[in-house]
Formats: sequence, C-alpha cells, structure tokens
Amino acid sequence: MRIQILILTIFFICFNGYSQNGNFYKLDGTIIAKSEGKSINNIVNEYFNNIEMVNTYFGSDDSNCQGYEIIFKKYTETPLFVLGLFPKRKKKLKKCIEGYNVIETYSGYSFKNDLDEMIDNETSKEQIIKIFGNPQSETIDKEKGSEIVIYNYNKFYGTVRFDLIFVNNILNRYILNK
Repeated sequence: MRIQILILTIFFICFNGYSQNGNFYKLDGTIIAKSEGKSINNIVNEYFNNIEMVNTYFGSDDSNCQGYEIIFKKYTETPLFVLGLFPKRKKKLKKCIEGYNVIETYSGYSFKNDLDEMIDNETSKEQIIKIFGNPQSETIDKEKGSEIVIYNYNKFYGTVRFDLIFVNNILNRYILNK
C-alpha cells in the first residue's frame, strides 16, 4: 500500500509539480518565481515554511480555472498561490477559488492515509492544530490519560466529522464519522 502511495506521490509531483507554460504567482498577480526548475514543494518550502501539506486545485473542464492551478493549504480553504498562467481577470480567479470544495479533500483516499501516517510519525496535538486548525470541541478522559479532539466541518458542499484521540499529546487513533 505504501509503495502505491509513493508511486502516486511521485506521479503527482512529476505531473503537477512543475509548470511548463507559466510561473508561480501570489494571489494578487505578483510573480513569486519563474517555473523553470522549481516545483510546488520548492515554493512551499521557500515562501510558506509553516505549511505542512498542500492540495492542488485544477477546477473542472468548464470552470474558470483553465490555464492555471491554485495551491491550497491542505484541509483548509486557504489559497496560497497560483501556478501556470495568471488569469487576466481577477473575477475568474475569485470564482475558481470559490469553486474549491474542501470537503472533497476529506473524502479522498489520502485523508485516511495522512491520518495513518500522522499516527506512525507520532504527530503532536500542536502539529495537528497547525494542519486542521482549532477543533470544534475537546474532551479529556483523565482515567485513560487521553484527549478526544473533535473536528466538524459543515460547508454547503457537505459535512465531515472526525475525532482524533491523543494519548500523552500524541495522535494515537481516529474515528471517521460519515
């Protein structure tokens, strides 16, 4: 399974990591860097060093996103930068950003894999909050020495809820509620 994920990740980086006919832009249209020899990971590491994971949004074939991609902070609705040819009309960019469905990020296969990897890497609660933001509620079970952190996103696209269980401030397991 991990080899399949690695192969998909390599394919994603090779296919989406480099822009052949555009550059990296801030959301206001200012150029961050020329695309030659730069990857999405290069830009994230250089300009957004506090970001743990990103998601690339292409839009649909009939969307306002043709000719460019928007890179979002993964598991949020926070756009970071544009890759490709910057749109001539800001309205198109705004509509493209509005078309992003963050709930799809949670329903994809990578969400469960990311959580499993976070458990394997003994990810701390502080790191989890950097990734997912502040939880909707928290419950502490002093007898078991654990803490349950509940995330509940309810957007017009749908709802996702997941509970993260921490033991000694380390992610130990999760419950996906659909």
